[in-house]
Amino acid sequence: MKLKSLLFSAFFALFAVGCVPHSSKFAPIELELVRDNPQGALEKLTSKKPDNADLLAYQLNEAMLLRINGEFAQSNDIFESAKQTIDAYDAISVSEQTASLVINDEMSAYSGFDFERVLIHFYSALNYLELGDMESARVEALQADILMNALDDGDYADDPAMRYLSGVIFESLRERSDAMIAYRKAYEAYKQGGVFSVALPNILKGDLLRLSSAVGLKEENSHLQDEFKTSNFAKLKKGEGEIVAVVSVGLAPIVRSENMLVPANNRMIMVALPRLEFRQRFGIVPALVVNGGRIVCERFYDVSALFGYVMKNNLPAITAKTVARAVAKELMAQAAGSVGDNKNASLAAKLLVQLFNTATEIADTRSWQTLPDEIYIARVILPSGTHDINVSYGDVKTVEYKQIAVREGQSSFLSPHFIPHYAVTR
Repeated sequence: MKLKSLLFSAFFALFAVGCVPHSSKFAPIELELVRDNPQGALEKLTSKKPDNADLLAYQLNEAMLLRINGEFAQSNDIFESAKQTIDAYDAISVSEQTASLVINDEMSAYSGFDFERVLIHFYSALNYLELGDMESARVEALQADILMNALDDGDYADDPAMRYLSGVIFESLRERSDAMIAYRKAYEAYKQGGVFSVALPNILKGDLLRLSSAVGLKEENSHLQDEFKTSNFAKLKKGEGEIVAVVSVGLAPIVRSENMLVPANNRMIMVALPRLEFRQRFGIVPALVVNGGRIVCERFYDVSALFGYVMKNNLPAITAKTVARAVAKELMAQAAGSVGDNKNASLAAKLLVQLFNTATEIADTRSWQTLPDEIYIARVILPSGTHDINVSYGDVKTVEYKQIAVREGQSSFLSPHFIPHYAVTR
C-alpha cells in the first residue's frame, strides 16, 4: 500500500513539472486577440518570462504583438533580439540535444522554421516602412536575400511575400534593376504552385510589365504580355504617389500534441506527435475605401497552407526521432527494473521511470503563434496630399486611417492586422 501511494504521488509530481504543451499556454493571449484587445494580449504574454529553450517563440510573439499595437520601433528592437537568439541557438549544445532525445523535443532550444525566419525580415521591413525608414527596410530585404539564398529546404527556397516586398522597397528607392530581379523571383516562387497555394497575383503581373518596360527588357516584356494576355500596368504620373497596404488577417494554425500508435520493434507503441489545428478562415477579402472608390485587396500569401506543407514534410523525420526516443525510454524503464535484488524496489523503480516517460512525452508544439492566416496586398495611386483611408473587412469591421500623407513619386505604407472572432476547426 505504501509503495502504491508513493507511485501515485510521484506520478502527480512528475505531471505537474511543466509537461503542458507550449501551445496550450497561448490560449489566454489568443482570447485577448479575438476580443480585439492586442494590448491585453501583450500584457498576458509578458506577465511570465519564458524558459531559455522557448525564448525565440516568446520574442517573435512579443514583436508581433507590439507591431499590432502600432509600436513599430519597439517591435523591431525585439525582432533584432530574435535574430541574435537564432544565431545563438544555431549552435545547439550537446546537453540540449541529449535532453530532447531523453525527455521530449520541447526541452531543446526552439530556433524556428525557415519560413518563420524569413518572415522576421518581412515584418521588420514593414515596421521600418511604417516608420518611413526606407533605408533600414532595404537592409531587411538584403538580409532576407542572403537567408533565402542559403536555404536548402526543398520547394521552399524563395518566399514570394518577402521577394515581392523587396521589389516594392527597391522600386521605391529607384533601384529598378534590383526591383525587377525581386519581382521576377516572386513570380517564380508563385509559379511553383502547391507550396504556397496562392495564384499569381494580378498586381505582380502589372509590376513585372511596368519594370520590364522601364529597364528596357523588351523581349521579356513582350513574353510577359503574351503570358498575361495584357499590356496594361499602373504607372505614377506627375503629381501622384501611392499607398501600399499589406493586410494581415487571422491567425496561423496552432500546433497540438497528439498521442498516436505507431509500429516499432514488431509491435505498436504510443508516441506524441505534432498536429496542426487550423482555424476557421475569415472568408472576406479586405478592401481599401478612399476618395469614394473601393479597391479590393489581393491575397498574396497563405501562411496556413505553407505551415501545413512544412509540417507534412517534417513529420517523417519527427516521427522517426520520436519513435527512437520512445524505444530508448522503454529500455531505460527495463534497465531500472533490473537493478538490485529487492524485487519490490526494482518494480518501484521501473514504474517510476515508466510514469516519468508517460508524463513527459509531448510533441514540440512551439511556433510563431501570432502569425496571420493570410496576407493581402493593394497598391493605390492617389494625388499627392493627405487622404483618409478606410480598411474594410466587409460588414464585420472598418478601420479608418486619418490624413495619410501621399507624396509625389513616392510610396506610403499601411500594414494593419485584423484578427476576427473565429471558431477553431480540426
